[in-house]
Amino acid sequence: MKGTTQKLNWLSIVRGITILLVVMYHTRLQDFNTQQNYAFIDRINAPFATLVMPAFVFYSGALLYYTRLAKGWKVGRLYLDKLVRIGCPLIFCTLVGCASQLVFNSFVKHPHSVTPLTFLLSLVSYEDLPWPHRWYLMQLLVLMALYPLYRLVLRRTWSILVFGIMAILLYMFDFTAFTSRNWFCIFTLNRYLPFFFAGLLLFHFQLWKYLRQAKVAIPIAVVYVVMCFVSYEQEWVGLIHHFAGIGTLLALGLWFDRRIPTLCHSWRDYVFPIYLFGIAFQAFVELILWSRLGSPELVVPFYLLNIVLGLYIPVLISLVVKRIPSIWIRRCFGL
Repeated sequence: MKGTTQKLNWLSIVRGITILLVVMYHTRLQDFNTQQNYAFIDRINAPFATLVMPAFVFYSGALLYYTRLAKGWKVGRLYLDKLVRIGCPLIFCTLVGCASQLVFNSFVKHPHSVTPLTFLLSLVSYEDLPWPHRWYLMQLLVLMALYPLYRLVLRRTWSILVFGIMAILLYMFDFTAFTSRNWFCIFTLNRYLPFFFAGLLLFHFQLWKYLRQAKVAIPIAVVYVVMCFVSYEQEWVGLIHHFAGIGTLLALGLWFDRRIPTLCHSWRDYVFPIYLFGIAFQAFVELILWSRLGSPELVVPFYLLNIVLGLYIPVLISLVVKRIPSIWIRRCFGL
Protein backbone atom coordinates (compact mmCIF):
# COMPACT_ATOMS: atom_id res chain seq x y z
CA MET A 1 0.00 0.00 0.00
CA LYS A 2 1.08 3.58 -0.62
CA GLY A 3 0.16 5.25 2.62
CA THR A 4 -2.51 5.60 5.22
CA THR A 5 -5.23 7.06 3.00
CA GLN A 6 -4.87 4.41 0.33
CA LYS A 7 -4.49 1.70 2.92
CA LEU A 8 -7.90 2.41 4.40
CA ASN A 9 -9.74 3.28 1.19
CA TRP A 10 -10.73 -0.37 0.82
CA LEU A 11 -12.28 -0.31 4.28
CA SER A 12 -14.27 2.79 3.36
CA ILE A 13 -15.55 0.95 0.29
CA VAL A 14 -16.58 -2.03 2.43
CA ARG A 15 -18.40 0.19 4.89
CA GLY A 16 -20.14 1.93 1.99
CA ILE A 17 -21.31 -1.41 0.59
CA THR A 18 -22.47 -2.56 4.01
CA ILE A 19 -24.52 0.56 4.79
CA LEU A 20 -26.18 0.13 1.39
CA LEU A 21 -27.17 -3.39 2.48
CA VAL A 22 -28.54 -1.94 5.73
CA VAL A 23 -30.67 0.57 3.83
CA MET A 24 -31.91 -2.20 1.55
CA TYR A 25 -32.79 -4.30 4.59
CA HIS A 26 -34.80 -1.41 6.07
CA THR A 27 -36.79 -1.05 2.85
CA ARG A 28 -40.40 -2.09 3.35
CA LEU A 29 -43.27 -1.85 0.87
CA GLN A 30 -46.54 -3.54 1.72
CA ASP A 31 -48.05 -5.87 -0.85
CA PHE A 32 -51.71 -4.80 -0.87
CA ASN A 33 -52.81 -8.37 -1.58
CA THR A 34 -50.93 -10.14 1.22
CA GLN A 35 -50.50 -7.17 3.60
CA GLN A 36 -46.86 -8.28 3.94
CA ASN A 37 -43.61 -6.89 2.62
CA TYR A 38 -43.12 -7.65 -1.06
CA ALA A 39 -41.56 -11.09 -1.38
CA PHE A 40 -38.85 -10.00 -3.82
CA ILE A 41 -37.54 -7.47 -1.27
CA ASP A 42 -37.24 -10.17 1.38
CA ARG A 43 -35.49 -12.46 -1.10
CA ILE A 44 -32.93 -9.77 -1.94
CA ASN A 45 -32.28 -9.12 1.76
CA ALA A 46 -32.16 -12.76 2.87
CA PRO A 47 -28.40 -13.39 2.33
CA PHE A 48 -27.46 -10.24 4.26
CA ALA A 49 -30.15 -9.92 6.94
CA THR A 50 -28.08 -11.32 9.81
CA LEU A 51 -24.67 -10.32 8.44
CA VAL A 52 -24.65 -6.53 8.29
CA MET A 53 -24.60 -5.70 12.01
CA PRO A 54 -21.86 -8.22 12.90
CA ALA A 55 -19.95 -6.73 9.96
CA PHE A 56 -20.33 -3.18 11.29
CA VAL A 57 -19.20 -4.31 14.75
CA PHE A 58 -16.19 -5.95 13.08
CA TYR A 59 -15.30 -2.70 11.27
CA SER A 60 -15.63 -0.77 14.53
CA GLY A 61 -13.12 -3.10 16.17
CA ALA A 62 -10.75 -2.74 13.23
CA LEU A 63 -10.97 1.06 13.30
CA LEU A 64 -10.51 1.16 17.06
CA TYR A 65 -7.23 -0.70 16.65
CA TYR A 66 -6.05 1.30 13.65
CA THR A 67 -6.94 4.77 14.92
CA ARG A 68 -6.63 4.44 18.69
CA LEU A 69 -5.07 1.28 20.12
CA ALA A 70 -2.14 1.09 17.70
CA LYS A 71 -1.35 4.73 18.51
CA GLY A 72 -1.22 4.06 22.24
CA TRP A 73 -4.27 6.00 23.36
CA LYS A 74 -4.67 6.04 27.13
CA VAL A 75 -7.82 4.61 28.67
CA GLY A 76 -9.20 7.90 30.00
CA ARG A 77 -8.69 9.69 26.70
CA LEU A 78 -10.37 6.83 24.82
CA TYR A 79 -13.36 6.79 27.16
CA LEU A 80 -13.89 10.53 26.85
CA ASP A 81 -13.56 10.36 23.06
CA LYS A 82 -16.12 7.57 22.71
CA LEU A 83 -18.56 9.07 25.19
CA VAL A 84 -18.64 12.20 23.07
CA ARG A 85 -18.62 10.55 19.65
CA ILE A 86 -21.18 7.86 20.49
CA GLY A 87 -23.01 9.33 23.48
CA CYS A 88 -23.96 12.60 21.75
CA PRO A 89 -25.76 10.97 18.80
CA LEU A 90 -27.35 8.44 21.16
CA ILE A 91 -28.95 11.16 23.29
CA PHE A 92 -29.82 13.31 20.27
CA CYS A 93 -31.43 10.42 18.39
CA THR A 94 -33.39 9.49 21.50
CA LEU A 95 -34.77 13.04 21.62
CA VAL A 96 -35.55 13.02 17.90
CA GLY A 97 -37.08 9.56 18.09
CA CYS A 98 -39.38 10.46 20.97
CA ALA A 99 -40.37 13.75 19.32
CA SER A 100 -41.09 11.94 16.05
CA GLN A 101 -43.19 9.42 17.92
CA LEU A 102 -45.30 12.20 19.42
CA VAL A 103 -45.87 13.85 16.03
CA PHE A 104 -46.37 10.74 13.89
CA ASN A 105 -47.84 8.31 16.40
CA SER A 106 -50.96 7.83 14.29
CA PHE A 107 -48.91 6.88 11.21
CA VAL A 108 -46.25 4.54 12.56
CA LYS A 109 -46.62 0.76 12.65
CA HIS A 110 -45.74 0.53 16.35
CA PRO A 111 -47.28 3.47 18.24
CA HIS A 112 -45.93 4.23 21.72
CA SER A 113 -46.87 6.67 24.41
CA VAL A 114 -44.06 9.10 25.16
CA THR A 115 -43.65 10.31 28.74
CA PRO A 116 -40.67 11.54 30.78
CA LEU A 117 -40.37 8.01 32.16
CA THR A 118 -40.41 6.31 28.75
CA PHE A 119 -37.86 8.88 27.52
CA LEU A 120 -35.46 7.95 30.33
CA LEU A 121 -36.16 4.27 29.67
CA SER A 122 -35.40 4.73 25.98
CA LEU A 123 -31.86 5.83 26.86
CA VAL A 124 -31.01 2.43 28.34
CA SER A 125 -33.40 0.01 26.61
CA TYR A 126 -34.38 -0.18 22.95
CA GLU A 127 -36.51 -3.18 22.02
CA ASP A 128 -40.01 -1.70 22.07
CA LEU A 129 -39.30 2.03 22.15
CA PRO A 130 -38.94 4.72 19.43
CA TRP A 131 -36.07 4.25 16.98
CA PRO A 132 -34.96 0.86 18.32
CA HIS A 133 -31.99 0.82 15.92
CA ARG A 134 -30.26 3.07 18.48
CA TRP A 135 -29.23 -0.15 20.23
CA TYR A 136 -26.14 -0.26 18.04
CA LEU A 137 -24.77 2.90 19.65
CA MET A 138 -25.12 1.50 23.15
CA GLN A 139 -23.64 -1.82 22.05
CA LEU A 140 -20.61 0.06 20.73
CA LEU A 141 -20.22 1.92 24.02
CA VAL A 142 -20.24 -1.37 25.93
CA LEU A 143 -17.71 -2.91 23.55
CA MET A 144 -15.48 0.17 23.75
CA ALA A 145 -15.62 0.02 27.55
CA LEU A 146 -13.49 -3.14 27.36
CA TYR A 147 -10.61 -1.14 25.86
CA PRO A 148 -8.25 -1.77 28.83
CA LEU A 149 -8.88 -5.51 28.47
CA TYR A 150 -8.12 -5.44 24.75
CA ARG A 151 -4.82 -3.66 25.40
CA LEU A 152 -3.88 -6.31 27.95
CA VAL A 153 -4.96 -9.30 25.86
CA LEU A 154 -3.17 -8.18 22.71
CA ARG A 155 0.23 -8.20 24.41
CA ARG A 156 0.62 -11.98 24.19
CA THR A 157 -0.27 -14.57 21.58
CA TRP A 158 -1.52 -17.04 24.20
CA SER A 159 -3.85 -14.47 25.77
CA ILE A 160 -5.25 -13.61 22.32
CA LEU A 161 -5.97 -17.29 21.76
CA VAL A 162 -7.59 -17.76 25.19
CA PHE A 163 -9.72 -14.61 24.85
CA GLY A 164 -10.80 -15.57 21.33
CA ILE A 165 -11.89 -19.05 22.45
CA MET A 166 -13.73 -17.58 25.43
CA ALA A 167 -15.54 -15.06 23.19
CA ILE A 168 -16.62 -17.84 20.82
CA LEU A 169 -17.88 -20.03 23.68
CA LEU A 170 -19.85 -17.16 25.19
CA TYR A 171 -21.39 -16.47 21.78
CA MET A 172 -23.24 -19.77 22.02
CA PHE A 173 -25.35 -18.63 24.98
CA ASP A 174 -28.52 -16.54 24.93
CA PHE A 175 -28.27 -14.33 28.00
CA THR A 176 -31.36 -12.33 26.98
CA ALA A 177 -33.44 -15.31 28.15
CA PHE A 178 -32.64 -14.31 31.73
CA THR A 179 -34.03 -10.78 31.55
CA SER A 180 -37.11 -9.01 30.26
CA ARG A 181 -35.02 -6.11 28.95
CA ASN A 182 -31.55 -5.93 27.48
CA TRP A 183 -30.39 -3.15 29.78
CA PHE A 184 -27.53 -1.13 28.24
CA CYS A 185 -27.16 -4.00 25.70
CA ILE A 186 -25.16 -5.90 28.30
CA PHE A 187 -26.99 -9.16 27.62
CA THR A 188 -26.06 -9.15 23.93
CA LEU A 189 -22.41 -8.27 24.49
CA ASN A 190 -21.48 -11.92 23.93
CA ARG A 191 -23.21 -11.91 20.52
CA TYR A 192 -20.95 -9.16 19.16
CA LEU A 193 -17.71 -9.53 21.11
CA PRO A 194 -16.25 -12.18 18.72
CA PHE A 195 -16.72 -9.86 15.75
CA PHE A 196 -15.33 -6.79 17.52
CA PHE A 197 -12.30 -8.71 18.75
CA ALA A 198 -11.73 -10.20 15.29
CA GLY A 199 -11.77 -6.65 13.94
CA LEU A 200 -8.93 -5.77 16.30
CA LEU A 201 -6.97 -8.77 15.02
CA LEU A 202 -7.49 -7.68 11.41
CA PHE A 203 -4.87 -4.96 11.86
CA HIS A 204 -2.97 -6.45 14.80
CA PHE A 205 -1.86 -9.37 12.60
CA GLN A 206 -2.35 -7.57 9.26
CA LEU A 207 -4.79 -10.31 8.24
CA TRP A 208 -6.33 -8.12 5.55
CA LYS A 209 -3.26 -8.69 3.37
CA TYR A 210 -4.18 -12.35 2.93
CA LEU A 211 -7.59 -11.41 1.54
CA ARG A 212 -5.91 -9.78 -1.45
CA GLN A 213 -4.95 -13.27 -2.59
CA ALA A 214 -7.48 -15.07 -4.78
CA LYS A 215 -6.53 -18.42 -3.28
CA VAL A 216 -7.77 -17.15 0.10
CA ALA A 217 -10.62 -14.85 -0.92
CA ILE A 218 -12.38 -17.17 -3.37
CA PRO A 219 -12.77 -20.16 -0.98
CA ILE A 220 -14.12 -17.82 1.72
CA ALA A 221 -16.64 -16.37 -0.73
CA VAL A 222 -17.67 -19.85 -1.86
CA VAL A 223 -18.25 -20.92 1.76
CA TYR A 224 -20.41 -17.86 2.37
CA VAL A 225 -22.51 -18.30 -0.78
CA VAL A 226 -23.03 -22.03 -0.21
CA MET A 227 -24.07 -21.46 3.40
CA CYS A 228 -26.70 -18.96 2.25
CA PHE A 229 -28.58 -21.92 0.75
CA VAL A 230 -28.05 -24.32 3.65
CA SER A 231 -30.40 -24.53 6.62
CA TYR A 232 -28.74 -24.73 10.02
CA GLU A 233 -29.66 -24.16 13.65
CA GLN A 234 -26.31 -24.54 15.40
CA GLU A 235 -24.86 -21.28 16.67
CA TRP A 236 -21.29 -22.22 15.77
CA VAL A 237 -22.32 -22.82 12.15
CA GLY A 238 -23.92 -19.36 12.06
CA LEU A 239 -20.70 -17.88 13.43
CA ILE A 240 -18.74 -19.45 10.57
CA HIS A 241 -21.32 -18.07 8.12
CA HIS A 242 -20.98 -14.55 9.51
CA PHE A 243 -17.19 -14.58 9.42
CA ALA A 244 -17.21 -15.95 5.87
CA GLY A 245 -19.55 -13.10 4.90
CA ILE A 246 -17.32 -10.50 6.54
CA GLY A 247 -14.27 -11.98 4.83
CA THR A 248 -16.09 -11.84 1.50
CA LEU A 249 -16.98 -8.18 1.99
CA LEU A 250 -13.39 -7.32 2.92
CA ALA A 251 -12.07 -9.17 -0.12
CA LEU A 252 -14.52 -7.28 -2.32
CA GLY A 253 -13.37 -3.99 -0.81
CA LEU A 254 -9.75 -4.81 -1.55
CA TRP A 255 -10.63 -5.88 -5.11
CA PHE A 256 -12.65 -2.73 -5.81
CA ASP A 257 -9.93 -0.56 -4.29
CA ARG A 258 -7.59 -1.68 -7.05
CA ARG A 259 -10.15 -1.29 -9.84
CA ILE A 260 -12.88 1.17 -8.82
CA PRO A 261 -11.38 3.09 -5.85
CA THR A 262 -14.19 5.67 -5.87
CA LEU A 263 -16.95 3.08 -5.45
CA CYS A 264 -19.66 4.32 -3.03
CA HIS A 265 -17.76 7.61 -2.69
CA SER A 266 -20.94 9.70 -2.62
CA TRP A 267 -22.14 8.18 0.66
CA ARG A 268 -19.39 6.06 2.26
CA ASP A 269 -18.10 8.97 4.39
CA TYR A 270 -21.53 9.34 6.01
CA VAL A 271 -22.17 5.81 7.23
CA PHE A 272 -23.10 6.86 10.77
CA PRO A 273 -25.67 9.55 9.77
CA ILE A 274 -27.19 7.18 7.20
CA TYR A 275 -27.62 4.47 9.82
CA LEU A 276 -29.05 6.90 12.37
CA PHE A 277 -31.43 8.93 10.21
CA GLY A 278 -31.96 7.11 6.92
CA ILE A 279 -34.64 4.86 8.37
CA ALA A 280 -36.84 7.89 9.12
CA PHE A 281 -37.00 8.86 5.44
CA GLN A 282 -37.51 5.26 4.42
CA ALA A 283 -40.45 5.12 6.81
CA PHE A 284 -41.84 8.26 5.14
CA VAL A 285 -41.76 6.49 1.76
CA GLU A 286 -43.33 3.35 3.18
CA LEU A 287 -46.00 4.76 5.49
CA ILE A 288 -46.94 8.00 3.74
CA LEU A 289 -46.08 7.91 0.03
CA TRP A 290 -46.57 4.21 -0.70
CA SER A 291 -49.77 3.89 1.30
CA ARG A 292 -51.32 6.77 -0.67
CA LEU A 293 -49.71 6.59 -4.10
CA GLY A 294 -48.44 3.04 -4.39
CA SER A 295 -49.59 0.39 -6.84
CA PRO A 296 -48.11 -2.93 -8.05
CA GLU A 297 -46.92 -1.24 -11.25
CA LEU A 298 -44.87 1.25 -9.23
CA VAL A 299 -43.29 -1.12 -6.73
CA VAL A 300 -39.82 -1.09 -8.34
CA PRO A 301 -39.62 2.74 -8.63
CA PHE A 302 -40.79 3.06 -5.01
CA TYR A 303 -38.28 0.42 -3.94
CA LEU A 304 -35.48 2.42 -5.56
CA LEU A 305 -36.86 5.69 -4.17
CA ASN A 306 -36.84 4.20 -0.67
CA ILE A 307 -33.18 3.27 -1.01
CA VAL A 308 -32.12 6.57 -2.59
CA LEU A 309 -33.81 8.67 0.10
CA GLY A 310 -32.44 6.44 2.85
CA LEU A 311 -28.93 7.03 1.54
CA TYR A 312 -28.88 10.57 0.26
CA ILE A 313 -31.16 12.61 2.53
CA PRO A 314 -28.81 11.90 5.48
CA VAL A 315 -25.88 12.81 3.21
CA LEU A 316 -27.51 16.14 2.33
CA ILE A 317 -28.26 16.80 6.00
CA SER A 318 -24.64 15.99 6.85
CA LEU A 319 -23.34 18.41 4.23
CA VAL A 320 -25.45 21.18 5.79
CA VAL A 321 -24.53 20.27 9.38
CA LYS A 322 -20.81 20.18 8.53
CA ARG A 323 -21.04 23.90 7.75
CA ILE A 324 -22.26 24.64 11.28
CA PRO A 325 -19.31 25.87 13.37
CA SER A 326 -20.42 24.09 16.57
CA ILE A 327 -18.61 20.78 16.97
CA TRP A 328 -21.27 19.62 19.44
CA ILE A 329 -24.02 19.92 16.84
CA ARG A 330 -21.89 17.97 14.37
CA ARG A 331 -21.29 15.30 16.98
CA CYS A 332 -25.07 14.93 17.50
CA PHE A 333 -25.36 13.92 13.85
CA GLY A 334 -22.51 11.42 14.09
CA LEU A 335 -20.02 13.68 12.25
